[in-house]
Amino acid sequence: MISFTVFGDPVPQGSKVMVGKARKLLVEGNRAKLNPWRQDVAAAAQAAMESGPWREAVSVQMTFFLKRPKGHFGTGRNEGTLRSAAPRRPGTKPDIDKLSRSILDALTGIVFADDSQVVSLDAMKMYADNGHTPGVVVNVGPTA
Repeated sequence: MISFTVFGDPVPQGSKVMVGKARKLLVEGNRAKLNPWRQDVAAAAQAAMESGPWREAVSVQMTFFLKRPKGHFGTGRNEGTLRSAAPRRPGTKPDIDKLSRSILDALTGIVFADDSQVVSLDAMKMYADNGHTPGVVVNVGPTA
């Protein structure tokens, strides 16, 4: 099993957009942010792997830590205090499936040969509270 953490704002795998007039090409709509994020994830995964990609079924667990919006905090002398009405968990965008896709695509060819090998996927979004920094914690291992 490998475990690694990538710090930074998690970037979802966005929707595809059509570019070009003569030759139609589908590309990621948010590639300016997505490509560096996936490179960071791939580098952390590469550092955690001791050999080439696994070829058997794998289980993946991801915990995403997202920044809280400023509106969750008080103002003035309560600037650093979380409002009582602030939600405990981020039930808003980015979508957890799109966050997961960006991680799985970054791991393909490094941790596993193809993301079709993923037989178990556990993903969770949380706010980066209580000493956590925005980013993602990833655990991957072969299944029995």
